[in-house]
Amino acid sequence: MYKMAKLQVIVMGLNLAVNTAVQASIPMSFDRAVDIMSQVHKPIVLRNGKARAAVLAEFQGRVMVTSANGDSGNSLGWFNVEYMGKANEDNNSVTGGASRLWFGPETGPYSVFFRPNESRIAANIQVPSAVSTEPFTLKFSNESSVEFVQSISLRNHFGFTFRVNVERNIRLFNTTQIQQNLDIKFKDNLNVVGFSAVTKITNIGDKDWHQDTGILSIWELGAFHPSDHTTVFIPLRGELEEVTSYFTPTLNTHTRIQNNIVYYKTDANYMNKIGIPAANSPSLVGSYDSDRKLLTVFEYQLGAPDALYNNSVWYEEGYQPYGGDIINIFNDGLIDGTGPFGPFYEMETSSSAVALKIDQSHQHFQNTYHFIGDEQQIAEIVESLFGLSLQQITQVFNGIKAK
Repeated sequence: MYKMAKLQVIVMGLNLAVNTAVQASIPMSFDRAVDIMSQVHKPIVLRNGKARAAVLAEFQGRVMVTSANGDSGNSLGWFNVEYMGKANEDNNSVTGGASRLWFGPETGPYSVFFRPNESRIAANIQVPSAVSTEPFTLKFSNESSVEFVQSISLRNHFGFTFRVNVERNIRLFNTTQIQQNLDIKFKDNLNVVGFSAVTKITNIGDKDWHQDTGILSIWELGAFHPSDHTTVFIPLRGELEEVTSYFTPTLNTHTRIQNNIVYYKTDANYMNKIGIPAANSPSLVGSYDSDRKLLTVFEYQLGAPDALYNNSVWYEEGYQPYGGDIINIFNDGLIDGTGPFGPFYEMETSSSAVALKIDQSHQHFQNTYHFIGDEQQIAEIVESLFGLSLQQITQVFNGIKAK
C-alpha cells in the first residue's frame, strides 16, 4: 500500500506540463538561466574566476545552477523553468536546483511531511513551507560566498514541534581550493566549478529532541540533467548485496553492483530511487556523462560510525525509523504512461539524526564539483579519486537487458 502511495505522491507533486518541462530540461547558458529567474526573483550571482553560481534567497538559499565557463557557459543543474516564471507560492511544486535544503524524515511516524492525526497517504502529504515557499534572510555576501539565516518551525506527524534556527552558507571555490579539497591536480584547459552548501541547525525551542518523538536530519539534494550515457558510481565501504529500493523495483538495466561498486544509470527513462545504507556509504560519489564529457563529484559530511539516520523508505515490514540511508539517487521517468517530469536525476545526501538539546547545534555539508572537457584529465581524476577507469564506468551497462 505504501509503495503505491509513494507513486501517487510523486505524480501529485510533479504537477507540471510534461511537454513544456521536457523541452525546458535541455541545458541552457548560465546567463540565460539567470535571466529566466530574474523575471520574478532576485538571483544572487557568485563569481570565482570562470566559475559561476546563481543562488536564490526566496528558495531557502538554494543553488539553482552553476557554470564552469563563465556567464556564457552551459548551466549545470536542472530547474523547473515554468515555475520560475511565477511567484513562489506552491509548496508541493517540483522546483529543482543544483543544491537545495530539505529535512528528514520524509516518511514514518516522525515524518515532517504529514500533519498530526492525518493518514500518511498521498492526498495528505504537505511539503513544509520552511523548505518550499518561505524565503531565507540574507545575512552576508561577497563576490564568491553568501550566507542566509532563518528561524523556522516544523511539526511532525507525531505532533512534536521543532523550532530551529537555520544558517546556510554557499561558497564558490577557486581552482586551487578544489585541488586541495580533493587532493588532485588538473590543467587550465579543463573547465571546473565547485561549491559547498553548508547548513547548520540549532534547537531554539524549549524542549530537547528525543528519538521517541522524532529527530530532524539535514537533507541536501541536487537536480541535474540526465542522458542516455550518464552513470553514477559509488565505491562501497564493506560488502553490500542489494541497494535500498524505493517505490519501484530495482532493475539490472539501471542498477549494478560490480566489484563492490554500485553503478546507477541516470537516463530519466525509469522512475526509480535507490539508497546506500550508512555502513556502506563512502565519502565521495561520482557521476559521468560521456556525451558531454562531464564528471561530477559529490563530497559530503559523514557521521560517526554509530550515528543514527532517518529512514525515508515507505512502509516495509520491520521498518526501523533510524535505520536509513546516507546516499540516495533518484532517476526520473514514466509512471503509468505519464512523465518524465523534468527530466532530471538527483543526488542526495543526509546528515545523521542528532537528538539536539536546547541551544545545541548540528551541521551538514555537501560539496559539488563539475569537471568538463579534456577526457584524459577527467580519466586521471577518476583514477585518482575512485581507482576506476572511464571505460569501466561507460561500459558497465553495455549489452544489459532487463530480466
